[in-house]
Amino acid sequence: MLPASGLLFDAEGLQTDEPCRVDADLLAPFLTVELTPQEDAVLSAAGIETRVGDVWADYNAESGRARIMLKLAGRTATVLTQTMFPGEGFRTAVSITENIVTLWRWDGAVWRVLLTHPCGGNAGIDLRDAALLTTSRLFYQGDFRRVRAGYFGYLGVRDPQLVRDMDGEPVRNHGRLWITATCAGPGFFPTAHWAVFSFSKEDPADLRLESHVFFDRNGRRLGDHAGFILRGGGTFVVGVSSWGDFDRNAHVRWATTEEKVLEGVHVLESNRWDLPTAFDAWDPSLLHHAGRWWLAFVECTSYDPRFSFRPALARSARGVNWDGPLEHVGSDTTREQTEGTLLTLLNGRLYVLASDGDASDYPIYDARMAQVDLLAAPYFTNIPHPLVIDPDDEPLILTFDGTTHDAAVLGYGTHGDVIVLRGRRR
Repeated sequence: MLPASGLLFDAEGLQTDEPCRVDADLLAPFLTVELTPQEDAVLSAAGIETRVGDVWADYNAESGRARIMLKLAGRTATVLTQTMFPGEGFRTAVSITENIVTLWRWDGAVWRVLLTHPCGGNAGIDLRDAALLTTSRLFYQGDFRRVRAGYFGYLGVRDPQLVRDMDGEPVRNHGRLWITATCAGPGFFPTAHWAVFSFSKEDPADLRLESHVFFDRNGRRLGDHAGFILRGGGTFVVGVSSWGDFDRNAHVRWATTEEKVLEGVHVLESNRWDLPTAFDAWDPSLLHHAGRWWLAFVECTSYDPRFSFRPALARSARGVNWDGPLEHVGSDTTREQTEGTLLTLLNGRLYVLASDGDASDYPIYDARMAQVDLLAAPYFTNIPHPLVIDPDDEPLILTFDGTTHDAAVLGYGTHGDVIVLRGRRR
């Protein structure tokens, strides 16, 4: 819920009858305040104070009353309330993910939802507004053994891609590999955001969240995700899918930065990528090979009656930069539920790997976008992306499944348990 890489505040032995502000600048509306109450404490509350109003959640251990509250134009309203565990005290947390406020309780093993509700819209506070958010502050109220605050972590992890050099060589540091991945939030895609993780190939379970990457788009701070980071000298090239404000308008965006995006918290300004397709797009994967730039991506041909999408490949002319014109190489028009496009090098040759939810298989395409094989690996729930690491040596597949978190309350979008498979060359 609150990884060390995004920590803004951590203190013990705090008691306040009035809201107490956390003096830390906020870069994106993906935030968490964790509250560990004193044994006899009654009220635990936390939220965000803005110049136009406040939103917070609280829990009363005596009555068991949980609430989400909104103060706007000087008037305070109870947005949602429910009585659940009268006479019981426990750790709580308040998260803000995009414009969704969620109150959590710690059950001794995992965080469980008490209440969740949107705070945006015409009658609320749009926390995506960069000018508003950056002047806002988190706050807490109550009697606590410990209070921690910072950037929201994840409920699930999905859409992994290796962080690579321009020619496709994975970035390694101190024996660890680096990947980008989507951090699932408590709801649909706009509640998720993007992060960089590291892990040891010998012990992939030691997955560490190293940095959070957010995006500034038209004055709004968004959690665009599902994409790549390439390193070239002191510059990073970033490609990402525009899920941060999804409204049947998915497209691919790019950014460049000299910031050290593999650690810390970052906000990047992005641009729409002009792709050679007439359709919406997501899941970009880029690298330089044989004198050209290659970009694999997903084309979405329809949103009704279901999302229909297929893998596609584009390339530049020789000698053209990555942000120059691209020509369409091909698409697999026979598939309708295929995403997770990943450019992969094997024996010096370029391939596109993908994942088909209808067929429950992993098609492999060559540089002409002709299917040449299937990846021989187990297929899991949802549409697991087939990230193959070191295919020329001792291959390892890092992927995910459709395991959800409190889906009955939060709906679709919380999924992603990481799965690691060790394989061998055929």
